[in-house]
Amino acid sequence: MGTICPKCGKLNDDAKDEICPHCGVLYAKARQAQKQQLRQDAQREEEIEEVRELWAFLVRHPVIGISMVLAILAGGVAMFSYESGSYVADQRAMTGEAERACENHIRTVAQRPSTVRFHVSGLQAQVQDSGSVVTNHVFSAENMLGVRIRSRARCTVGPDGRVQSFSSTQQ
Repeated sequence: MGTICPKCGKLNDDAKDEICPHCGVLYAKARQAQKQQLRQDAQREEEIEEVRELWAFLVRHPVIGISMVLAILAGGVAMFSYESGSYVADQRAMTGEAERACENHIRTVAQRPSTVRFHVSGLQAQVQDSGSVVTNHVFSAENMLGVRIRSRARCTVGPDGRVQSFSSTQQ
């Protein structure tokens, strides 16, 4: 049984060779470059998908989209001009802390934490009467085989900032 060169695609009948006799490439190096390219392509596709999801979200919710554009143009002043003691600012701070706590928890339970990518359009947070915050995150991460899997996580973060409950499901 021969080896098919990952660069030129030609068959080498001598399976013991580590170099393609047709193009001179080292098989191991070519395969490594191929895997790296596949990972980069997958990451690029994921980034494109995130932009599509964000665009679809903004199309469905034009008021939010317009608010985001105005906030960016105004340097964020329009959205964050509340006094720090106000109820709305406190809720924003609570949900922001809970989102970060949940994201950190997701990274700690992931098989490959450095590959975790959060999808902006899937983020939701709601403050409960008890002071806890329930967050929903859509994210993707690679498993031990390098396959990117998309998942949804739900966290309940207590008033102390600790994750009280966590569940995730693959999509």
